[in-house]
Amino acid sequence: MLENTGCEKDSYTGVFSYTNDFNYPDSKNNYLLELVVLLSVLQIFLSTAIPVLKIFQIPVEILIGVSLLYIFSNIKLDRLQLVLIFVFLVVSIISLWTTDTATFLINLKQNGLGVLSLICFSKIRYRSKLVFPLFIISLLMLLIHRYDYQILRPLVNLTSKQEFNLSRFGGVFFNAHFNACVIAIVLLYYSHRKKMYGLESIILLITASKTVFVAYIVNQLSRLPLVKSIIKYRELLIILLLIGLYFLYENSPKLIEYFQANIHLSAMIILMQLTDPAYYTMLLNPFPTSAIDVSQHSSVFYPNHSGDNEIGYFAIATQSGIFLGAVYLIVLLKYAKHYRIFILLILLHQQYFYSPLILYMIMSYSREISYHKTYGVKSMQAIKMILHTNQRNR
Repeated sequence: MLENTGCEKDSYTGVFSYTNDFNYPDSKNNYLLELVVLLSVLQIFLSTAIPVLKIFQIPVEILIGVSLLYIFSNIKLDRLQLVLIFVFLVVSIISLWTTDTATFLINLKQNGLGVLSLICFSKIRYRSKLVFPLFIISLLMLLIHRYDYQILRPLVNLTSKQEFNLSRFGGVFFNAHFNACVIAIVLLYYSHRKKMYGLESIILLITASKTVFVAYIVNQLSRLPLVKSIIKYRELLIILLLIGLYFLYENSPKLIEYFQANIHLSAMIILMQLTDPAYYTMLLNPFPTSAIDVSQHSSVFYPNHSGDNEIGYFAIATQSGIFLGAVYLIVLLKYAKHYRIFILLILLHQQYFYSPLILYMIMSYSREISYHKTYGVKSMQAIKMILHTNQRNR
């Protein structure tokens, strides 16, 4: 029966997958994968929690790392993933001598979890039962906060940024931008499955994250036939990018002067740093290191702001170094086909794409979107029935 469907056996899960595009893990591995997703959610919550709770973040991250290492030891890597592992090991070893021990351990943890999550979730085909309930709960919490924020005050008191969460509530994760990013990833997936009639835009406006909202809208616009035809001409895009960078370089003083005059707008800090040449020196950092201070060379005056970096690309260059950061993004964009524009725009401000939870969602949803576009919903449901029937019969 399976021979007539073109199914092949998956190298890790031990079950059958349809043309290697969609695998269904054996039930004995479901618990481990669900545990990783659950721990990834807990990791984000603990990272924003008060010190009494935050001490549990390290044990949780160790459990995530051990689980991912077990999964990693049972999968086959492609060439690009092997390159990523090699670069990660080399730059990590070198950074042991170029940074202090504390910085080395922090970067090793963040880069290690990101690399392992990216590789494992790009290979494992699994659909968690936790993500959608989290999505619904987070939306309900946002609506409750809009109605009466005092109702959620006991939960907000568990976070380290209470005032921020009272003004811009962060949902389940108590982090407004991260919460908006998770919600947007889910909505992008369902927008490929069903017509949303603009409902997703209203939902994202409630999250109060302008960066995520803009990234979502532009990602959706990139699906239009005209835009798709333009994107195919990569040489044209590169030329336009170079022209844009030259324009920013030539007009940097005038743009910065304008942004400073409108500093009361929250987006202006990001725009000023994007037009300040001093911040681009962070891209010259070869190995993982601590925060790079460019304030002495900056041409920008930041009233009521420290001048610390607010750009995701520069943060990656600091945390991972330009070599590991570049390879990491190449691998991420390779597997996140339907989220590429979204990722590139979010990185103008945030760097959430080292989070195991975010990586799981993007890898899983992007794969499913591709599958549905290729085979359709009915074909997928039929193949699911065949695969699960054969699992029960074994």
